[in-house]
Amino acid sequence: RAGDFLPLRTWLLAKLLWDPSQDQQKLQQEFLDGYYGAAGAHLAKYLEIVNAPAKNEKFYMRCYNTETSFLSDDAIAAATKCFDDAVKAVAGDAELARRVRRERLALDHVRLLRYHFAGAVKRHTDPEAARAEYVAKVTEWSAVAKELGVANFSEGQGIAAYIPTLAGRAAQFIPPVIPPTGAKLPDGQFEIQEEAFHLHRPPDDAMLVDDPRASNQRAARMPASSSQWAVQLHLTDQTKFIGKGPWECYVFVRVERNGNPQARGRAFIYGLHDTTGNAFIARTSVDLEQSGDDGYHAYGLTVDELRPGMYLWVSPPASDKKVKAVYVDRMFIRRQQRPL
Repeated sequence: RAGDFLPLRTWLLAKLLWDPSQDQQKLQQEFLDGYYGAAGAHLAKYLEIVNAPAKNEKFYMRCYNTETSFLSDDAIAAATKCFDDAVKAVAGDAELARRVRRERLALDHVRLLRYHFAGAVKRHTDPEAARAEYVAKVTEWSAVAKELGVANFSEGQGIAAYIPTLAGRAAQFIPPVIPPTGAKLPDGQFEIQEEAFHLHRPPDDAMLVDDPRASNQRAARMPASSSQWAVQLHLTDQTKFIGKGPWECYVFVRVERNGNPQARGRAFIYGLHDTTGNAFIARTSVDLEQSGDDGYHAYGLTVDELRPGMYLWVSPPASDKKVKAVYVDRMFIRRQQRPL
């Protein structure tokens, strides 16, 4: 219940397991025409576009990949036209339209990941309005996904736990206005410095260090080779920011590269976990493309409620090939000031 073209994959694999000598392309087209009707030809073009990069013998895609750069902007535009044409081809047939709509979720997800935030800022005089535009599209996409029965975002994460971090990506590109450290905060806003963090297995997985780039010249440092959720902020009955929200939660993180300033890939992961149900509330991965300038930036997520037993966490990328260390300066939490 995650991924795209699952009926095609299941049917095609079953046919080939029964008789591996069959022509895969013919089988694929047979299913596309039979299951999607008049939209089948347009979806075949779409599959050809998104699978084209794999025809290069040097192409490599690792498991748990979060990169989408292998698809060019032109490829995404062409793929979008394929789905637009597919929708028109089955207009008037509710069941076929639903099937096409389900397969489009993957493409629309990539378009959200590649959202043109700079263009949104130009269209709006208020940066908050630009963020709201993106979040509205995320909300629309998630509603369609849930309506069509999507339960999981990935093997270990439900769709509900992914939406807060997908929406929170806006903070990476349209920085929120957050008071400087030590400022007098209004009700509903809270700053948490590094001394309040819980560190996993210090000093091996995390330790507090002097950092002149941090807001108070101190930060928690994690070596990139670890995969532990080594910096945590636990919520208890005494925590002031628990209860109904929505809550905007931000972690201020700096990524120290290991060598190549042009390297791309995962930089760190952050999220919100609920120990009472052992469940992900939110989890997201941040790439070097968004974080590799060696400066502190706010990375956010928005959740409906914060409860005792939950904790915010930050993890390094589990590889020191491209990243040397990950630093966490502070966290900032506030009740959402207005609906996005």
